[in-house]
Amino acid sequence: MTAEAASPGPGAPAWRIWLRAIAQFVSLQLVIQFLGFATGLLLIRLLSPGDLGLFTLMTSALATVQLLADTGTGSGLAALGGRCQDQPARFAGLLRAVDELRRRLSAIASLAVVPIYFAAARRPDLELWPLQALLLACCFSFWAWPTVKVDVLSASLRLRGDAARAQAVELGVAAVRLAAVAALNLPVAAPLRGFDLSGLTEVFLFWLFVLWGALWFLHVFLLRRSDTGWSRQAQPEAEDRRALRGLVRAQLGHNLLFVSQGQLAVLLAVALGSTAVAGEFGALSRLAAVFTVFNALQNGLILPAFARLAPEPALLRRRFAQVTWAGFGVGAGLWWLTWLFPQPLLWLLGAPYAHLEVELAWLMAAHALLYLGSVLWSLNYARGWVQGSWAVPLAALAAQGLGLFWIDAGTARGAAQLLVCSALPALPLQWWLMHRGLAATASSSVA
Repeated sequence: MTAEAASPGPGAPAWRIWLRAIAQFVSLQLVIQFLGFATGLLLIRLLSPGDLGLFTLMTSALATVQLLADTGTGSGLAALGGRCQDQPARFAGLLRAVDELRRRLSAIASLAVVPIYFAAARRPDLELWPLQALLLACCFSFWAWPTVKVDVLSASLRLRGDAARAQAVELGVAAVRLAAVAALNLPVAAPLRGFDLSGLTEVFLFWLFVLWGALWFLHVFLLRRSDTGWSRQAQPEAEDRRALRGLVRAQLGHNLLFVSQGQLAVLLAVALGSTAVAGEFGALSRLAAVFTVFNALQNGLILPAFARLAPEPALLRRRFAQVTWAGFGVGAGLWWLTWLFPQPLLWLLGAPYAHLEVELAWLMAAHALLYLGSVLWSLNYARGWVQGSWAVPLAALAAQGLGLFWIDAGTARGAAQLLVCSALPALPLQWWLMHRGLAATASSSVA
């Protein structure tokens, strides 16, 4: 969606143009998510639950590094970029400042994350050599550099009103990823199927290392060929650097707690259960990928639009409420459909997961609550209303800690129930952040 397409033309109602833009965005996003969903299903059917659990553990390592690298920089880019995207020199300098900060945070995060996941991958039942376990732990976390660049360039396109270009690139990469994974089903790939970790770990590592890394670098290459506003020669303004560093300091505690809370379920499933339990949890999580369609809509269209709104408290409050109620409707509707029709969904995963009806209901309830929390956080994030956000993950961790007294975290059901515990406290706290942000906006408007 270009900036011109997003702007109401003469005589055309704004709501009609936005409805058309949302329909176009969602239709393409559905194709992207379908390709990602198909890729996930192929991996689930190719790998045993235990091997899938190891794969889930490694993707969890990458997600951890990505989240830590995002500390303060994403909200800074959304909040500052929404106000200066029509000033090319300043916008390019802001992109460079964000990229530099993210790369530093990513390097620090990788050094912290690798030992934790190395210890998790050294379970006795996996029978991995120390070097193999270390390589597995490093495999995904070291691909954080291209993921950082993808996040920055994609956010730039969205802020510049060219979400369609970012989607087109994502679509191409998703198609290549699906084709690469589907190639494992070909007869020539028969020796790779099964991924016996005692004998073919090196092949498994090599495939993941080359495939996933190449795809992330392909994503960066395609985005750089777009008009993102990026320039190596751009000089960030001192004011923007100070604002970004302030946001990093403000959100550091929040992100550390948030990452701990978010990845705790996977680590506990491996530590208290087995990699097979983590595999069941990872397989069920693929069914919750439907929420990513709505997350993409929120991040691609709604968040940039909310970031660009005039600082009028009444308007911001109205839009905040509208988006929040829409998010509640999406989460409740998807959970209800899952509760009514669990077996057709579990059939997609295959016979090893057909008995997980109750676990699926709990997991979808958790993701519905997490999605609503992400809607509230994204809106606060877009306006820079993040002071005091450390209370959100702290409350979530406290709820998970209490839940461990009654929940068996070494099962897929227990892991899903822990996610529910972590999601509930965030909702009232995000509303509190919104009210604080609106009060600050009203005070600055009066001044």
